[in-house]
Amino acid sequence: MRHNCVNSYCKKTVVQLTQQYDVITVCVCRVSNSLVSAYEAVYELLDDPTAGYAEQGGSAVVKHTPTQVRTILGVL
Repeated sequence: MRHNCVNSYCKKTVVQLTQQYDVITVCVCRVSNSLVSAYEAVYELLDDPTAGYAEQGGSAVVKHTPTQVRTILGVL
């Protein structure tokens, strides 16, 4: 009888862990997408000649392009 209780508990634990993993995955995806969007906005601003950043080097001062950031974060 105890064996069935342990199996039932393990199954519930696996289901809970799977659900938590799914929630974490969704959160990571949302944060990654937000970071990429923000990075793209800053990168575009640096390249905008009317913004005044061209004199300081514009987007050449940042190490990665938005495409590279997308790849690093796994955002397709």
